[in-house]
Amino acid sequence: MLGNLLDILIRDRTGNEKSLDDVLRSMNTTFAKTGKSYRDSLDVQLTTESVAGESFQEFFRKYVAGRSLFRTSRFWGWQA
Repeated sequence: MLGNLLDILIRDRTGNEKSLDDVLRSMNTTFAKTGKSYRDSLDVQLTTESVAGESFQEFFRKYVAGRSLFRTSRFWGWQA
């Protein structure tokens, strides 16, 4: 679920120019193809921010590293 939400946020913040696919491709190039390991969610966050050109610190702090519940209505545009 978090992957889908992250994809929606990336698309929203980049005017649908970038997506989670771009993040994964960048990580493949930076890490897998060079034989380097990535530092758990930190490098996912940094790569996401590089691709999207914006901070995703709050998203990763609250939903990946933290235990905050997310309201799906915020992401789907529903009123709750």
